[in-house]
Amino acid sequence: MRFNVMAAGWLPLRIREGILQMEKNRINKDGEIVISSTKSRTQKGNIEDALGKLQAIIDAAAYVPPSPTEQKIKKIIKLAEVGEQRRLQTKKGQSLKKSARRNKRGWD
Repeated sequence: MRFNVMAAGWLPLRIREGILQMEKNRINKDGEIVISSTKSRTQKGNIEDALGKLQAIIDAAAYVPPSPTEQKIKKIIKLAEVGEQRRLQTKKGQSLKKSARRNKRGWD
C-alpha cells in the first residue's frame, strides 16, 4: 500500500512533518510511504494489517507528551542537586587521595 504524506490534506501539518521525520527511511522520492504486509494468506487480511500499521504511524506522529507537573519538576531539580553534590564529594575525595600521595618533604 502507498500513502502520500504531503497530499493528505486531512492531516495537520505538524503530524505530516512528524511522519516525514519518523519514517524518513520508508518514504520514496515521490513522498509516499510504502507499507507492505504478508501476515495473512488473504489479500484482504494483508490490506487490513497495512491499514493498521498506517494508523499506528499516524498515532505515533500525533502523540504529544504531557507537560511535567510541578511536583515532577521539583523532583527533577532535587535529583540534579543531589547528583551535583555527590559528584563534588567524589571529586573532593579523589583530590584528598592524590594530595596524600604527594611527598611533602621532597627527595631528601
